[in-house]
Amino acid sequence: MPIRNPRRLSKVGGKVTVDLSKDVTVWLITCGEPTTADARSALRNQNSSFLFGEITNEAPMSRAFQAMIDHCETRFYVEVDADMILRADGVQALYSAMLQAKAQNPKCAMVAMGLWDRHAARPIIGCKIYDRRAFQDYPYRDVQGCETDQLSRMKNDGWSYLLLFDGHASQGHPCLVGEHVTANNPWQAFERYRDLMVKHRKYKHSPWIEVLPKRLLEKICEPSKSECKVDIDSPDLWALIGFIVGVADPLARHKGEKDARTYEKDEVYKNLRRLLGRE
Repeated sequence: MPIRNPRRLSKVGGKVTVDLSKDVTVWLITCGEPTTADARSALRNQNSSFLFGEITNEAPMSRAFQAMIDHCETRFYVEVDADMILRADGVQALYSAMLQAKAQNPKCAMVAMGLWDRHAARPIIGCKIYDRRAFQDYPYRDVQGCETDQLSRMKNDGWSYLLLFDGHASQGHPCLVGEHVTANNPWQAFERYRDLMVKHRKYKHSPWIEVLPKRLLEKICEPSKSECKVDIDSPDLWALIGFIVGVADPLARHKGEKDARTYEKDEVYKNLRRLLGRE
């Protein structure tokens, strides 16, 4: 079943701090990523209870996101991707932030907080809580950057959103509600960083990624070593290759959102693997 209808989820063992099940649905979006079980486990160990549903193998991304709205009955919902591992009070922190934002501005439709990205070793804008009543009138469209497209339409109608995020935050900072743990194999690393670079070229909203290629190159081939031995299956190498392909990719080629089900079948990735003797 692609969409598992929400049910109440309480902490496994121990007492919860607060019951949010009347107000919050948490959606786990997965296409079978290796980190899905860890993401699900983190939600089962939250200090709050809430409604919980899974959206499985719904793609492209815009379709999966739209399913959150179409199948949600609570006022607010939280999007958790399969590569997001929330800290124990992550859902409660997002909910509290949304209530505070609404008190200051009733037209605030979304609050986003940060995640610590293990691969990039830096904070990124990550987990979000949405006001369903606001978003239900603005369906996602199948365009690359479907979230940016949607928020732009909402902004034109007077809606706003809040980013509770510090780009210089260290691991464990209160603005970070968990960790982002993708890019642990070649194909995930390649697709993630190619997609980030293409979207950055289009929307200019991720300037932090421009410094990563140099850092990745230094990790792959440390300057202190006289001889550079490269692991062809290293996620760092494939992240760098993804960057390079993303820089050269014609933007017109990327009209719709990504489909996580097809990452390993991507022709560019497969051809590069073949050239390097890995297929």
